[in-house]
Amino acid sequence: MGNEKMDVPAVVLRRLSSDMKKRAEELHDIEDQLYEWAREDKYVRICGESFRPVSLAPESPLVGYGKSSLKTLKSVRSRFSQDAKVDVKEVEGNKEERRLQTYIIRMAMRSQRDLIQVLGLQDHFDELRFCLDEISLGDSKNHVYLSADKKDGIVRCDLLAVGKRKGEADWRPALIELKYARELTRLDCQLQNFTDLFKGNAEMTEALEKLIRAIIPEVDRYSPDFVKAIVWPAANGSRNLKSLPDGVLEVVYERELGQDVSLDKWSLKPCRGFEG
Repeated sequence: MGNEKMDVPAVVLRRLSSDMKKRAEELHDIEDQLYEWAREDKYVRICGESFRPVSLAPESPLVGYGKSSLKTLKSVRSRFSQDAKVDVKEVEGNKEERRLQTYIIRMAMRSQRDLIQVLGLQDHFDELRFCLDEISLGDSKNHVYLSADKKDGIVRCDLLAVGKRKGEADWRPALIELKYARELTRLDCQLQNFTDLFKGNAEMTEALEKLIRAIIPEVDRYSPDFVKAIVWPAANGSRNLKSLPDGVLEVVYERELGQDVSLDKWSLKPCRGFEG
């Protein structure tokens, strides 16, 4: 759609510019506590007007503490406390994408949000910081236009980060999509659906920048041009090496699995799209 501006429901803009930003500022005030919780396999997700305490434990990846989101951090602390005795259910089966997302968030939050080490990008980024996961733009009553799918719906992204590539002075928002299978067409659509909402839309672009700065105040020079990346399994032979869309970075993973899922280990490394 080029740089044509797409209309976004006012409620979607408000959630990004106000509701989520306010929650981000509250979390930044207890940043050290977030790191400590991560060492205990606990994580706080921003869900529009509320917080969602979830598990980062491999055996219960991204499972919520309790059934509901919470309005205050006081309630989050209570939900996380040992006295609360909240039942966090184990996840059965492979659930590879969820486990991968949990692993990446856990390692980042245990390293002050750094994603460079866990993704193996030391040679390609000077900075890459995790910001948010599972961002939803739109809901059942307020749809946005999905440009790649050519229909109205809800836009989601797996991981949002902000970083500086080697040789660049500007921080840029980084959109990272995860897949347990090498489904390039679907991944490309997800990336386009999200990023096109910001093209030519100054209000959305400004709202995202302010949200990112609320989480990572160190961001100084900023460019709204997205870094787009996909994380998926390493190819099994040349037949799985499909051409990447322009400007998309590819990170691949392998992992070792034992009988105890709490011992699973992942190995991630950059693959294609990093030239130049």
